[in-house]
Amino acid sequence: MIRAIGANLFVSPEQIVDRSITLANADKTQCIGVAGPDGLAAMTALCRKGFDHVEYVRRATCASADEASDMLLIAGLMQPQDLSTLIIGACHLLNDGGALVIQLTGRGDDALVRSALAAAGMDITSSVFELSAGCLATYRIQRVAVQQGRRIA
Repeated sequence: MIRAIGANLFVSPEQIVDRSITLANADKTQCIGVAGPDGLAAMTALCRKGFDHVEYVRRATCASADEASDMLLIAGLMQPQDLSTLIIGACHLLNDGGALVIQLTGRGDDALVRSALAAAGMDITSSVFELSAGCLATYRIQRVAVQQGRRIA
C-alpha cells in the first residue's frame, strides 16, 4: 500500500496506475516511463495490465539512456526538493504533448511542479487534478520554443 493524503489514506499501486491511465488517456501501444519511490510497484502494475512498453526511469540524465515516453508517472510521495529535482531531470524524456502524472501530497504542490517544469524548459498546455486516489495531477507538456535566445509565446 502507498500512503496518500485525503479521504483515501492508503491506495494501492494498482489504484494509482488505474487512475493514471485514465487521466493520461494512455493505451497499451504507448511508451510509459515510471519514476519515484513507488515507481517499481507502478511499473509492475502496468505490466500486469498488459502495457508492454514500460521503462523505469533510473537516472534520467541523458536522452540516449532512457526512451522517450508518451506518459511519465511519478509514483510515491516525495519531499519537495527531491520531487523538483526528479521533474527537472526526467521531464525531457516526455514527447511533446505527453502526460506527466504525479502523485502529490496535495494541490498546493502545483506551484512546485509548475516551477520545476518551467526550469526544465517545458510549458504546460493543460492540467487536471484527481482526488479519488490520493492526489494525482496530470500535466500535458510541450517544450518551450526558443528563437535567438528568446522564448516564443
